[in-house]
Amino acid sequence: FNLTTDFVQKRSRSEDLAQQMFRGGLPVPAFFRDERTRSEYWSNWSDTSIARDAAKAYGRGFDIEFCYSILNAMGKALVEGEYPSLSFLTGDKRKCKKYIQALEDIFILQRWTVDAAGVGNDHWTFGDSGMAYFFAGKKSGAGLQLSIARHALINEIYAFLEYNSISYRRNYYKSEKGSVVDFVIDSIPFRVVNESKSTTSFAYEERALAGAMKALSSNQGFLLA
Repeated sequence: FNLTTDFVQKRSRSEDLAQQMFRGGLPVPAFFRDERTRSEYWSNWSDTSIARDAAKAYGRGFDIEFCYSILNAMGKALVEGEYPSLSFLTGDKRKCKKYIQALEDIFILQRWTVDAAGVGNDHWTFGDSGMAYFFAGKKSGAGLQLSIARHALINEIYAFLEYNSISYRRNYYKSEKGSVVDFVIDSIPFRVVNESKSTTSFAYEERALAGAMKALSSNQGFLLA
């Protein structure tokens, strides 16, 4: 499997992704042009999924309001351009972990672990970029745009790999003092950034990527802008 020839050259234009990433990839909401209609769909979908499926996955003592508080806190992390992690949650972390596990079990959340060459704690992404946009609450800003683009790209890439019967662990790279490099496939690091015309800005982003390449002993790295 060659990432450059099999993946990069066969995907849609960036303009297509920019239009679609806030809608997500699930069949029904992806084709709603009206944002209010999509929001109503996600509201009904989340009520059903959490009240029925998450409650079943969690078991006895499920608190729907506490579960929503976790998702809303994770949504706020997206607005800041950050990956949702336990640091954004308040209250009993052991209790939070149990609810997060239930949300993982029903594919609302996906866990990411740090590569063995890096340092860092687990964080999560939502199972769909449209879902992430719904839980973010705020609907504008550079941080949110970056978060939703990350979700759309990551979910598209991993779905493409799974469609080709290729399975990769969801992991990322971070040095002790560096920035997060979003994901690692075959020891190749990928970093997602907001588009910028500033060469100085890209030089900064490239340093984090170069550090990951060195730590992972990779002669390739992808900066997705």
